[in-house]
Amino acid sequence: MKRKRTLRLLAFILTSLLLLAGCQPTPEQEIVHQLTEEQYSKTASPGANLEVLRQAGEKWEESFTAYNGKLKVRISADIQTPNHDEWPVYRIKLIDYTQDIIDPIANIIFGDAINHLERMGKAMIKEDFQDLIIEQKAKIELKKKDEKAIDSSLEELEDQLKELERLMAEAPETSDYEKATAQLEKDSGGNVSIQVCGEAGRGIKASFWVENNVGRGVGSFLRYWNTGISMQDQNACAQYTNIFPMDTYTVDIQKTREEALQEAEDFLKSIQVTDYKFEGSEKAYGVYKVQTQSSEQFSQVAYGFVFTRPYNGLPRSVLSVWDDYITGGTGNMSDGSSYRLALENDSITVIVDDEGIAGFQWYSPTEINGTDTENVPLMPFDEAKNAIRNGLKTKYTYLEENPDSDAQEIEITQIRLGYVVTNIKDNYSEYRTVPAWICYNGDTPVVGINATDGSVL
Repeated sequence: MKRKRTLRLLAFILTSLLLLAGCQPTPEQEIVHQLTEEQYSKTASPGANLEVLRQAGEKWEESFTAYNGKLKVRISADIQTPNHDEWPVYRIKLIDYTQDIIDPIANIIFGDAINHLERMGKAMIKEDFQDLIIEQKAKIELKKKDEKAIDSSLEELEDQLKELERLMAEAPETSDYEKATAQLEKDSGGNVSIQVCGEAGRGIKASFWVENNVGRGVGSFLRYWNTGISMQDQNACAQYTNIFPMDTYTVDIQKTREEALQEAEDFLKSIQVTDYKFEGSEKAYGVYKVQTQSSEQFSQVAYGFVFTRPYNGLPRSVLSVWDDYITGGTGNMSDGSSYRLALENDSITVIVDDEGIAGFQWYSPTEINGTDTENVPLMPFDEAKNAIRNGLKTKYTYLEENPDSDAQEIEITQIRLGYVVTNIKDNYSEYRTVPAWICYNGDTPVVGINATDGSVL
């Protein structure tokens, strides 16, 4: 019991001291249905059915309901198919960022300030601990008033208070930021990263954070935040008011979508990232609520454009614009085998507001590590249509399982044939790109269907 209490105390202290990064929305950890390995082998590739593409060049108009009318689907979609004769299936692997990748990015972001960077975060001072101690004492008083409280839980809180008081006694009155560079560094735990902040043209401290995680089995990431807009979450942003002040917005973004997209593309060229293309999906950043006497409206002050690496000439499609990185979790498939939960990876989001580039986020870079088949066969389009219907129903099965859930009305406005990423059986370092039908409502992906077997992705 004493050992458990000590571990919990240590965890509490570490949580109090760490400067946490702004949280990204957690992607749904849906497990992907898989074809068998044999169906992806080099010997089982009779070729893409060209008739599939001919049949698909049409407008699909249809409406249907499911789950006693709680799901209403309206399909009024243009079917977009690239003029491809072959559909190879690639294996891709996670890679880390090199200094050669990082240098042009950091130089463009910080300009002349590149030689005046500071390490992100600073040592806690006595005033910081005083606030924590006040909160801890309040927790103890509440626990004492709780007649059902267990003595050991109260003892834990009191131990935590003593440790905070000890740390406050040792803490300095003031603290400055430590000078730093935009060079990858390895810490005592073997982690390779960059965590710096500096002036980037807006009069505030912008953040530049790189983590190389491949050796730990999860995707690496690179994040640049030049304003609170790019952090999405105002609560997360509030943790860093000295680095990421939240601005006050009074009007929607005035820049047109076309102007902002061109600026995003020009930015990628300037940092020498030329092998990524605009995927077609967008995220809304800097969204804030406007409350009037009669209504509640939401305004947007920044665009977030998603770029992905092309395969076979096509940008890899994302199945959710918020699936930014690979979580590192594993799951068991129906055949009992273990798979990495490979959520959308190797995507870049460039965030643009009226002043320019407000943020840049690059998750889980990859490279092609081989080809499983030169030309995988695709389903006939009539079968693909039925798979899309079933896929939409599968995505919303909770409407049947939870009678109290709100009804959903889904509109599909376009359907594209492209590539998505899937898992490989018993392989945690590689992934597979497969052709898929991706259904969109405007620029937002709704569901993806494997174009080779109709399974939901």
